[in-house]
Amino acid sequence: MSAADEAASRAAFTQDHLTTLLRFIPRRDEAARAAAYDLGRRAFGGGISLIEVCRTHGDAVLELMRESPEAEQLDVASAGADLLLDLVAAYDMTHPGPDAVTPSP
Repeated sequence: MSAADEAASRAAFTQDHLTTLLRFIPRRDEAARAAAYDLGRRAFGGGISLIEVCRTHGDAVLELMRESPEAEQLDVASAGADLLLDLVAAYDMTHPGPDAVTPSP
């Protein structure tokens, strides 16, 4: 993948992430959770690292918190934390931790 393709992929992820986050905050419904999982799956499949996904997410949540009235900031932070779990679930499914059971030969 060329540098231009990588930049375009990251820009598309950033925009798609913001759209998903804005949809999730007021509803927190299953469709928004599924969209977050799918977005994470596409990001990781497209070569965007876990750190980049988390950084993009953190930046977006902070920006929305700055733009939100003080009374709504906790809701934005809470929804952002919930969404991040769905976003990185695809990574977790493909990178099991040390407690994962591996089949014996």
